[in-house]
Amino acid sequence: MVSKCANPACNAKFRYLHEGKLFMIGQLLPRAQMETNGGPNLGNLYWLCEVCARELTVKVGENHSVRLLPRSETHAVEHHSA
Repeated sequence: MVSKCANPACNAKFRYLHEGKLFMIGQLLPRAQMETNGGPNLGNLYWLCEVCARELTVKVGENHSVRLLPRSETHAVEHHSA
């Protein structure tokens, strides 16, 4: 369960879905595996408050580690690779 902003430097508490930005890292299991495992695997949820979401984003890095990156850096990488 998400309880606070994913930015360690921020103390904002998660209260409402319409505030900030929610990221799901991972994927849903196929239906057959969900039945075998007893329910869906939703992956990990990360939330950035409105203030942090303006400047940061959540990305999966090397070795499947989760990283916070400046939005300007990710836009430059996406634009450059296009």
